[in-house]
Formats: sequence, structure tokens, C-alpha cells
Amino acid sequence: MASSYEQVLGAGPSLQGAQEQNPITQNPSHKREKIREKKERDKKRKRAERSNNSKVYAKICELLDIDLAPRKTLADRILNAVAALVEERRHYDDLQHWGEEAEAETSVMRMFAQRSTETDTGACLSVDVNTTLDGSDTGASEL
Repeated sequence: MASSYEQVLGAGPSLQGAQEQNPITQNPSHKREKIREKKERDKKRKRAERSNNSKVYAKICELLDIDLAPRKTLADRILNAVAALVEERRHYDDLQHWGEEAEAETSVMRMFAQRSTETDTGACLSVDVNTTLDGSDTGASEL
């Protein structure tokens, strides 16, 4: 009985024979043709990607109101435009917050002015400390 090592060695020539019978591995021009076809497919795919990227960049530049050319500085210009938009948005949010605070302060001032007027006329209203400015109950009286 042959050892497993001898069996593997014995299998070598039969595997080589199978490879020699395969016309694809035997024909080097077929290999070159396959490589050329793959390179051609890759070129077409990359060309399509670049075309799509150009359309995307054009749309981004249009939205950000910046020029598409020169391409060398496009990424920097896009970054600067986006940074400016972010800063503008932060400023807008701050203004909106300040406006809401000013509106709340104005409501308080109006309420005090109304109460002051009512006190002067003798129609004093009691103030419930457990309500918010909009009149809803805070729930503090349940404690």
C-alpha cells in the first residue's frame, strides 16, 4: 500500500495532464485577449464614473453658487462654501433662539403691565405660582 505522500506524488502527473488538455491555459494569446478585454471594461467603467462625478460636481457647484473650474481647487471651494453655509445656519439658529427669548420676555412684560393696570383700576387678579406663562399647570401643587 502506498503512503499518502506517494499518492500525492502519483497524482501530480495526472493533474499536469489535465492542465495540458485545457485549451484556455494552453493558449497564451487567449490569456492576452482576456486581459485586454478586462482592461477595456475597466476603462469604460471608470469613464462612466468620471462622467457621473462631473455631473454631480456641476450640480453641487450650482447649488453652492461657485464656479466648477478650475478643478484643482474645487474641493477647497466646496469645503469653504459648505463651511460658510454651516456658519450661516448657526447664526440663523442663534437669531431664532434670541427671538424666542425676546418674545417670552415681551409676554412677561405685557402680563406685568396688564396686572399693573388692573391693580390701578382696583380689579386685582390673584397670581397662581404653579402655572407657566402660557397658563398651563406645572403640577407643583400636587406635591
